[in-house]
Amino acid sequence: MRSIGDCFDAKRNNFNVLRLAAAILVLFSHSYPLTGSQYEPIYALFGGYDTGGGIAVITFFVISGFLITRSAEHQSSGDFLKARVLRIVPALATVVLIQYLILGPVFTTQPALRYFASGILHLKTAFVFFPVFGLPGVFSDLPIPAVNGSLWTLPVEAFFYLVTGILAVASLSYRRTILIALIVTVAAFVVMSFTGFGPSHGGPKIFFGVKAYEAAKFGSYFYLGGAAWVFRDKIPMHP
Repeated sequence: MRSIGDCFDAKRNNFNVLRLAAAILVLFSHSYPLTGSQYEPIYALFGGYDTGGGIAVITFFVISGFLITRSAEHQSSGDFLKARVLRIVPALATVVLIQYLILGPVFTTQPALRYFASGILHLKTAFVFFPVFGLPGVFSDLPIPAVNGSLWTLPVEAFFYLVTGILAVASLSYRRTILIALIVTVAAFVVMSFTGFGPSHGGPKIFFGVKAYEAAKFGSYFYLGGAAWVFRDKIPMHP
């Protein structure tokens, strides 16, 4: 039977299709809280484990873990870091500038001078680990006044980019190191879940913009994807 390693092609794969499906799921799921609805059908479908948006984020992290672990294994530390910065920062900075300079002025209820003076802190979002989700007077009458709340996942993902890059440089056995990272994050996620931590109580920050619960939960899925890469020749490709 063919393995994941046998089937994987870096240039021809279905990851973009999976990402698109997950992005559509985010739009569908977020439409409920953004309009003030307490009902989100996918949350009930999965027995209260997570919302549709949460399942989509899990999908993103598994895919990211697979691909980032691959990149860290095949690139020098400098090339890996450069590739990760170029992957995130230019697009993120563009989005943040559009939000601050175009979207905000159109929708704000504040006078222009007050808006631009108060809203300039929003530009910190372009530095990944310092997100400012709101803009003065923009969407302030909506149930969730964030301008682009979905960006909250970027600090968590970028944190694991850094951790994975460090593990690739520091480890003698990359396969064993990724497996240990998976075990540690899963164990932390289970312990925190049973001791009262969760989305509304994420615990202390362990890095800029990253709380302990977020790191444990999404790190589990990130390194599940990472383990799928390092053990790609052992995992059969089967339904």
